[in-house]
Amino acid sequence: MSKTFAGKALKVFSVMIATVILAGCVFMFTACESKHPKISIKISFNDKDYTLEYKLYRNLYSQTVAHYIELIDLGYFDNTVIHDFQDDRMIGGGYTYEVGGQIDMTADEIADLTQLDYDGLTKNDDGSLKLKNISVWEDEAREKPTNRLYGETADNAFSIDNDTGLKNTFGALGTYSYVYDVKGDANQSVYVRQSSGNYVTSRYYKNSFQGMFY
Repeated sequence: MSKTFAGKALKVFSVMIATVILAGCVFMFTACESKHPKISIKISFNDKDYTLEYKLYRNLYSQTVAHYIELIDLGYFDNTVIHDFQDDRMIGGGYTYEVGGQIDMTADEIADLTQLDYDGLTKNDDGSLKLKNISVWEDEAREKPTNRLYGETADNAFSIDNDTGLKNTFGALGTYSYVYDVKGDANQSVYVRQSSGNYVTSRYYKNSFQGMFY
């Protein structure tokens, strides 16, 4: 369900892929409240529309699901594009096409690809967070939230019952992170609220999820 890359991952682009995608793949999400919320990802690809439907497991990955549903409700993913496409995966939710300060979904040049302002889009004008499910802080007193997501991954000592039948295989939907340093050190210690409710110290790169997915 989840995937983490330590260090700043290389963003892979292909001129051929950029030409094929043309206006990009535009994501529109909808979600519902339940133990297993369902989301729909609407993709526009080469002037055709497609809908991908997924069932999420709030009972297993409570913080991850809560985080992404909050982003969906904020409209965070609207007009974002697939920015990394390979045979075994596609990655989206972090970039859009912007020309001259305006979103232009007819753009087909890699140079027009613009990274979303994650912090700007998830904070109010006064600097307070729009997100309610806070799980990562810079300080032990938990007064400085990083606005990032606790990584529900094995690297973070997180585990689920292996009898669930869930596998991280082709077609699965999971969290994806490029690690952006906090205070210049992806290995710095941050304070996280685990799914169990406990507060522990962990490395930032394990808890740096923002809004990208694969």
